Amino acid sequence: MDTPDIMKSTTTNDFCDDVFQEDRVLKQCPFCGEYALYAEDMRFVGSKPENPRMFPKWYVVCTGCGVHTPVADIPTVTKIWNSRYKGEYDK
Repeated sequence: MDTPDIMKSTTTNDFCDDVFQEDRVLKQCPFCGEYALYAEDMRFVGSKPENPRMFPKWYVVCTGCGVHTPVADIPTVTKIWNSRYKGEYDK
C-alpha cells in the first residue's frame, strides 16, 4: 500500500498550481534541525468548495519539535517558515 503524498492531494494541487515547486522548498527547523512539511488546517475543509483559493488554510509544521506557522496561504507560510533572523554576528 502506497502512502499518500501531501503535495499530490486534489485540494493542494487546486490551491497551489500557481506556486512553483522550487518556491515550496522548506528549510530545516531553526529550533531542532528536523524537516518541515505543509499541513492543512482541517477546521476549514469544505468551507469554500466553490473557490478554495479564497480561504487560507495551510501551515508549516516541524516533524521534530512540532513548532508551526500561523494559518495562511502556501506562499505566505513558506515565506514565514523560511525567514531567519540575521543578528549582528550573522552579517
